[in-house]
Amino acid sequence: MQGAMTVGLVLALALAAVFPPPVPAAPYPTKPITLVIPWPAGGITDMMGRTFAKVLPQTLGQPIVVVNRPGGAGTIGTTECIRARPDGYTTCITAAGPLTTQPHLSKLPYSVEDYIPVLHLGNNPIVLAVRADAPGPTSGP
Repeated sequence: MQGAMTVGLVLALALAAVFPPPVPAAPYPTKPITLVIPWPAGGITDMMGRTFAKVLPQTLGQPIVVVNRPGGAGTIGTTECIRARPDGYTTCITAAGPLTTQPHLSKLPYSVEDYIPVLHLGNNPIVLAVRADAPGPTSGP
């Protein structure tokens, strides 16, 4: 009986050495989070970001600081976000273009491999509209 207990104890110690107990994660967030919006104030992305910034502190317990960095069709603010310390305290809300299209069209200081999308907040449909009696593909030459 004592030999079985010794084997069991040795086995338990060996398993504890191989599979140590998990280390608790550091609390997050412990300070305000910056939300970079690479568009001017008043547009749809800005309105969505500011709405998000009002609601999220209720869950996280920290304020969200909104910073608009317009210019370069969204690339100036996106660049600021990509260059920020990767600690979860600087994030970016943007349309898809600066992250998906522009890196393929221009030489930018970031590429599609430099970011990780974490949340899809919504869609912004874009529509081309003309008068009903305007000439179109079916009424052309």
